[in-house]
Amino acid sequence: MAVALVPVLGLLLFSARQRGPDPLEAEVVEFLEKPGRARRPEVTRAIGSLVVMLGGADLMVNCAVGLAARLGMTQGFAGLTLVGIGTSAPLIASSVQGARRGEHELVVGNVLGGNLFIALAGGALVGLLSNGRAGGGGTGVLALSVMVGAVVVSWLAMAKGSVVSRWEALLLLVVYVAFLPFINS
Repeated sequence: MAVALVPVLGLLLFSARQRGPDPLEAEVVEFLEKPGRARRPEVTRAIGSLVVMLGGADLMVNCAVGLAARLGMTQGFAGLTLVGIGTSAPLIASSVQGARRGEHELVVGNVLGGNLFIALAGGALVGLLSNGRAGGGGTGVLALSVMVGAVVVSWLAMAKGSVVSRWEALLLLVVYVAFLPFINS
């Protein structure tokens, strides 16, 4: 995953440079160059937010694993459902806001880019920290096959310029819920 992350980041950076100047860049420079703008509170706030986020992530993982153990589920189930939903919720919230405002590039970049980075960087970090040992049961072939299938369907839909309608989104949700019992096996 770490090996795959490097070319993906390189491709994203190359793609960003090919588009030309970013209008957001001027706003950021203007914001940073305003006189009287103290940077120390911003740095303190950023570090505090990082500490709170790391604490919340640790709490969420511990609670999800504990809940899965009490319900007789595997840690893989907890990771693919409870933790997966918890880490994707902020992406979903910001994507909904972007869609309401008509910023469709933000939505696609947010969902696919965020989840791609979570999968590659997060998966690589977990693999490196655990020395490649599986924790409490690995992910089965069925679960991996369904995840790969979802990625392929997503890419095909984007390639033809499709917009996901409400009934298609509902269908995706129903398929996800129907698939949940097979994750625990």
